[in-house]
Amino acid sequence: MSADLIPHGSHAGYQRHKRRGEPACDECLKANATWARQYRTTTWGKRGVLRDSEVRNTAIRRLILANPATFDALLREERDAYYARRIG
Repeated sequence: MSADLIPHGSHAGYQRHKRRGEPACDECLKANATWARQYRTTTWGKRGVLRDSEVRNTAIRRLILANPATFDALLREERDAYYARRIG
């Protein structure tokens, strides 16, 4: 396979570089980083649905902003319990 057959600047190009055992070019590295970031934050496989962890994390952030004192108290309580189990 020649270098001309690598679709530079794409996730597929990045994968092809890796399969050939060569370092990926800057265009392919950038394209792969963009693909990976989008995959991690918005999709789960090819289904195109929001990942449950992203939805859960958004809800947690909203709760923290709405109830910062309660969150701080719960966090202290959980930390204390965690360290008590580790030491105890």
